[in-house]
Amino acid sequence: MSKEFLHNAWYVAAWSYELDNGVLFERTIIGESILLFRTPDGTAAAIANTCPHRYAPLHQGKLLDGVIECPYHGLRFNAQGGCVHN
Repeated sequence: MSKEFLHNAWYVAAWSYELDNGVLFERTIIGESILLFRTPDGTAAAIANTCPHRYAPLHQGKLLDGVIECPYHGLRFNAQGGCVHN
C-alpha cells in the first residue's frame, strides 16, 4: 500500500526544543531531507539539506553566524537557501 502526501503544504518539522542555537538538525519530511537551524536572532530556518554543487549533506557542515558551511567545499548558504560564499 503506497502513501501519498501533499507537496507544497505545511508540515510540522520539529519541536522548538529540538532546535537549540548552534545545532544543525536534519529531518526527512515526505521523502525530502530538510536542514533546520536557528539564525543568530533565534528565528527558525529550514532549507534543503543538500549542497547543489556535490550533493553533500549540509547537516554535516558547520553553522557560522547563521550561515551554513558545506562540509565538502566550504560553500556557504543563508537561511533562505541562497549561496552567499562560493
